[in-house]
Amino acid sequence: MANFVFEQDIFQHKFIQADGFKNRAKSTVADCDSICPNNTDNANVYRGYTAVQLLADTLHNVFGEVLSIKKSLDIEKNLKAQMLEQIEFEEDDLKKVFSDIIDSLYFDKANCSNASSAALLRYLPASKQKDFGKFVYDVFLDTETRNKLSQVICDGSNPLDDMVNMAYSNLNVLQKISEKKEYSRVFGGDLEELFILMNKDFRAALDNNSDAMFELEFLFAYYLFIYLSQIAMRVDKDLDGDNTIVFPLFKGAKEAVSEDRECVTAGWRRVEKKTQKLFKHMIVLNMLNCHTNDTPYYTYSELYQLYADNPEERAEMDKAVDYIIEQYTVKHEHDTDVAGVNVDFSQIEYPNEEEPALQFKKKVKYLFECVSLQLDSKNYRQNVVSYVAGNYSHILKMRFVKSWGQLGQMMMIANEDLITMILICQRTSERMNNERGLQIGDMFYEFERRGLCMDGKTRQFVIDYLIRINLIDSKCDSEEAQYVKRIQ
Repeated sequence: MANFVFEQDIFQHKFIQADGFKNRAKSTVADCDSICPNNTDNANVYRGYTAVQLLADTLHNVFGEVLSIKKSLDIEKNLKAQMLEQIEFEEDDLKKVFSDIIDSLYFDKANCSNASSAALLRYLPASKQKDFGKFVYDVFLDTETRNKLSQVICDGSNPLDDMVNMAYSNLNVLQKISEKKEYSRVFGGDLEELFILMNKDFRAALDNNSDAMFELEFLFAYYLFIYLSQIAMRVDKDLDGDNTIVFPLFKGAKEAVSEDRECVTAGWRRVEKKTQKLFKHMIVLNMLNCHTNDTPYYTYSELYQLYADNPEERAEMDKAVDYIIEQYTVKHEHDTDVAGVNVDFSQIEYPNEEEPALQFKKKVKYLFECVSLQLDSKNYRQNVVSYVAGNYSHILKMRFVKSWGQLGQMMMIANEDLITMILICQRTSERMNNERGLQIGDMFYEFERRGLCMDGKTRQFVIDYLIRINLIDSKCDSEEAQYVKRIQ
């Protein structure tokens, strides 16, 4: 681990001088990163965000440019005119035919045709939730994947796409976007295999010339769900120094389930419950990580480990956490919903331990309790906490959380997404038999490596479904030795 760094001026800028609570859990200082996007304006800011928008927002960062909002007015008419000017027509009828072709391919909004061409996804306007494209770019994509993604889109364009590219260039309607890193990966060491597999899967999707963007759309949404759910589930345990990995359970999209099923109790309910404290943790972690993104972003357990393993760092780390506690609980007053009454931090017992590492850990937990008390002391602050939880949930619900009758909302994987995941696993697994396919046991092994975990009944549901659509070779008597046929 690198040395501990805490910059008081950044802390003052983010947590003392800033107005309100809007940005205190995200970056407000140049070159100072955070762990994920969030919004505290209301509980529906991220509602309706789609996987296509996420893919397009990511491509904006890959190419370093996006359609300027100021110059996007009437872009369709001007873009079409620019395309028509690039060709000489012998007859007006041919010009009309070509114009109709352009309309059907690129401007038929009913068919979302802007996304029908891989080369043109990069020109979709930035969504209101564009921060998630930057997040995927900063946290998920390694250099090899970024380069391959750019190359595949540029090399895969057809003559019509080339005309559109030329038209956008001539219209001068694109603006550069910042290439500075804004988000840090957390739990990276524990989830290292997941990130390696993730990029391997991204590149495998890019090898599929016909459906690369379709597969990337699924993979970006899937891994965003897996990683964000891990943040929600782990950060609260991490405050206690528990950094064990537990993935929530999926169910089949059309699988009937009962209240006592594991996929109910250890699925979406577990994830959603953990989002309720997320804003509080993001504030405390950003307090403890007041530095530029040249320095690693430490989780609680990483800070505890750094303190325990490096006695020479302890004085600076104690100084930092003592400074934060003093500024937050002594130097500045926080009022409550009771007129004239301020937050009484004395009701929280300040730790007093002789063992230094234990004392440092307890001071971090004391800071969290103080932040929680302050946020819970006023209705509008409670609303901010719930807004972040609600918006975080909207992103998680983008594709894999659906309503399921009396059981409420559940994590599900649709049949078509299941087939896409099997296809990706078959392309990348070292256990793949090119002639027979992937053994059933190996398929579930590859699923679990990617966080796609299921209880026993859901596994059987998946097997029965694959048999029904004739994807399992049932020649072998042993079910585990049976193969999921190679998907072409």
